[in-house]
Amino acid sequence: MNGIVLGNRIRDTHKNHSVHIIFISSNKTYSIKLHAIQPLDFIVKPISIEEIEKVIHRFLEIVKVRHHYFQYTQNRIHVKKRISDIIYIESNDRQLILNLSDGSKETFYGSLKNEFEKQLQHNNFLYIHEGYAVNFDYIEQYKLDAVKMITSPMLLPISKPRRSEIRVLFNKINQKREGL
Repeated sequence: MNGIVLGNRIRDTHKNHSVHIIFISSNKTYSIKLHAIQPLDFIVKPISIEEIEKVIHRFLEIVKVRHHYFQYTQNRIHVKKRISDIIYIESNDRQLILNLSDGSKETFYGSLKNEFEKQLQHNNFLYIHEGYAVNFDYIEQYKLDAVKMITSPMLLPISKPRRSEIRVLFNKINQKREGL
């Protein structure tokens, strides 16, 4: 079994998108095949200490975000969810629906805009539409007018007024992750 097969098994068979995968190879053409696996990085041999340090630094930045929690009240019960477990939040009037990485959904009442500003905007979430805030880590495809999340075939719309802002934020997060 090679690394690509293993990466596909982790992502597709086990539905695990939280494991950080780093590929190391002397074959540069593998990087194209790895897009669907969404590795943390692809390092081409020979490896330098600087490259390893850069990848470790990016990993530590991501892990730091993963220990943040999203908090809300549901039926008079205070609830905490790891931000890294939230794929996206959708708003249906005043009802907010957390779509979680384990496939479950949790519902509570609130304002998506308020929750985004208080808890999500500094945790790599993008407020793409008045009805959706998405976790950057779970975006599989990004287009000018929509995003596709890893766990869903549905395209979530990016509203026209937010498109340029989302493009800038998307690129900014990408560059931060790549250590640029």
